[in-house]
Amino acid sequence: MKKYIAEFIGTFFLVVFGCGVAVATGNLLTIALAFGLVIVAMAYSVGNISGCHINPAVSLAMLISKKITLKDFWFYILSQTLGAITRDRLHALREADAILREEFDICGLSERVWQYFIAIPDIKSVGVKDESRYEGWPAIIRAVNTKDAMSATIEEIPYAVLHKITNRIVNEVPGINRVLYDLTPKPTGTIEWE
Repeated sequence: MKKYIAEFIGTFFLVVFGCGVAVATGNLLTIALAFGLVIVAMAYSVGNISGCHINPAVSLAMLISKKITLKDFWFYILSQTLGAITRDRLHALREADAILREEFDICGLSERVWQYFIAIPDIKSVGVKDESRYEGWPAIIRAVNTKDAMSATIEEIPYAVLHKITNRIVNEVPGINRVLYDLTPKPTGTIEWE
């Protein structure tokens, strides 16, 4: 029950606070900060479950705009609440993303790539650490260029840079045991992982 209450509260704050800032300012940095602050605040106030999935907020907006039916809405909400953001996963995401940003700054990619980030889906991957099997998350690198956000191409990252990023993430970030590079252009994949 706590999970569903957290999901409701987190989604409420994301929609009201985040979308309110979007309407009031229209500034992309302010909007990103607003959504980020809500996610962090919910992760620390509610505990192990943040209730801050972006997808339920998107599903609510799609229902209000009549792009999905009420029946579909409940199915989406149910499936989206199965993988809540935990403190450990949020910490791993922050650490892995900081490594990606640092390495992109060092090699000059941060000036050439329109958007880049790490996504950590709510799935586990089997790995080996200290000579025994363990389950960790995969970290997925996404780096795209676009002019209008309606289509996007994939940035070609030199293999040596990918190797360095991968090595740092799997050795420095607890909970991550593999790194993937998303090569899907838009279309067919969206820029964000949602």
